[in-house]
Amino acid sequence: LLENTLVIITSDHGESWGEHGMIYHGHSLYQEQTSVPLVVRWPGGRHGGRVITTPVGVTQVPATVLEALGLGHAAFPGDPLPLEERPGTVVQTELARRSSVPSNWPASRGSVAALVTDSLHYIEEEDGRAELYHLGRDPRELTDLAAEPARAPLLADFSTRLASTLAGHGLSWRSPAPRTTP
Repeated sequence: LLENTLVIITSDHGESWGEHGMIYHGHSLYQEQTSVPLVVRWPGGRHGGRVITTPVGVTQVPATVLEALGLGHAAFPGDPLPLEERPGTVVQTELARRSSVPSNWPASRGSVAALVTDSLHYIEEEDGRAELYHLGRDPRELTDLAAEPARAPLLADFSTRLASTLAGHGLSWRSPAPRTTP
């Protein structure tokens, strides 16, 4: 039976245990809440032993199941999980406003959205606050690069991409240029 079974082990979210001054989940888009384990065992041991570091999203899991069943993934939005590295991949995450969390936590101020690439994590709050982290050099996201003047074109590009993607999903997003966190 196992030889004919696709096994996927993952989680819908991570947890904060004091990182960035927060606990629990559902109030920010920092890596401790969005980066979760993902292990896939394909039927018959296909694709075995691969470690793929390309960022992926949870919407790719159902598409992968449909594809494995031979049904094609068109019935579900999203592409199947990659079977090899895909440089340049950008994954988006969103979080709705939560009024039940402390006022200094990101979701208390409004919705939050983020883009993750191979090495960068861009976080933008609904009010325009923007943060940028280099995940390879700063995996705990302790050094916000958004205030560096040289990063302004990158921040503007990420903000435009984020607004465009959200609009494509029928969601509105703020329109002014992003501002860095004080």
